[in-house]
Amino acid sequence: MFVRDMGHSWKIVLQPDHGELAGQLAAAWGGDAVGTPRNQRSLQVAARRHDDGWAVWEREPTINGDGTAKPTAFLEVDVPAHLAFYRACIAAVAEQDAYAGLLVSMHGSGI
Repeated sequence: MFVRDMGHSWKIVLQPDHGELAGQLAAAWGGDAVGTPRNQRSLQVAARRHDDGWAVWEREPTINGDGTAKPTAFLEVDVPAHLAFYRACIAAVAEQDAYAGLLVSMHGSGI
């Protein structure tokens, strides 16, 4: 989840919600920059589903252990858990669309 301190509260955006918006942006983007129509569909799938692996963790998120009671943001999750989310997501997306799975894999390796 994305976490923003608003002073008196926290603004939270769940990873799958962020992915849905990314998918909508990819669908609106279109054009030759993406390549063939097949690649355009794969890009939309990858954009929409690239953070699906977080859905289970976000049902019961943790609180940051620094004493602030701040919800744990996605970049603060420990590496083994982070890798598990992305591996599961990559496998699921690749099962739906191999090229989309490759794109999600590249995204995961970049993080």
